[in-house]
Amino acid sequence: MESKLVKKLLKMYKNSLFEGKNIYLACKEVQKMRKYKIFLAMTANLLNNGTYNLLFSLMARKMVSVVVTTGDFVAYDILKTLTGKDLNEKVYTAEDKIVVRDFIEQIVQANYEECMPPSEFLKIIGCKLGSDSLLGQAAKNDIHFYAPTICDSLIGLYCHNICIDPLKDAYNINSECFFVKRTGAIILGTSIIKHTVLNANLFKNGLNSCVVVNSCNEVDGSDSGGDVDEAISWGKIRKNTTSVKVRADPCIVFPIIGSYWLSKA
Repeated sequence: MESKLVKKLLKMYKNSLFEGKNIYLACKEVQKMRKYKIFLAMTANLLNNGTYNLLFSLMARKMVSVVVTTGDFVAYDILKTLTGKDLNEKVYTAEDKIVVRDFIEQIVQANYEECMPPSEFLKIIGCKLGSDSLLGQAAKNDIHFYAPTICDSLIGLYCHNICIDPLKDAYNINSECFFVKRTGAIILGTSIIKHTVLNANLFKNGLNSCVVVNSCNEVDGSDSGGDVDEAISWGKIRKNTTSVKVRADPCIVFPIIGSYWLSKA
């Protein structure tokens, strides 16, 4: 029933203007990526806006190969898994921080002699959380998780007794693109997640397909506001692709794109 409603909605968007048409084009672009190595980049706030189950389904079905996110994504996943808490709160409570702290400190104590990249640390967290978590599904299905800014987050506050080396992941994520024939990216949000995925794909002469969803404009003069054409000029996306940017809130657009994507799986 849901897939039929999404199809009807997209049929209306197909003949609309502005961002409605771009949402339709984005859905069609995602469909093209099915046999590509897919990078999913997203900011943590997507988790506390009702998309948790959608993301879980995508990972459980192995529909993405690489995920790039921010440190708070990890904290949200820990809280959701351990407490079952609805993630619609905008701020952490003191109780939330204690739950995250106690969990992270257990992992730190067991691995304090090691020096590891954030991706390896996230895999350990996922294995401990189990397959009911997003990180657990990633560990189970060999989906590589990267959080370049994990040290500058709630998680980072509790990692002072362990060596986390983000530079190792700079190499690791770039290596994801070596000798890969086709890559696609779905980028939900802005800043470091967008840059990390696009920069990594420079190492294979650009993405074959890309969907970007954020509300930033080129007049910002920022990486976040850059259009598809800007990424093409750098070689981050290949020329002559049908990549698209949707200028809208990812929390509104992603459920439509994700539902369509799942219906075509």
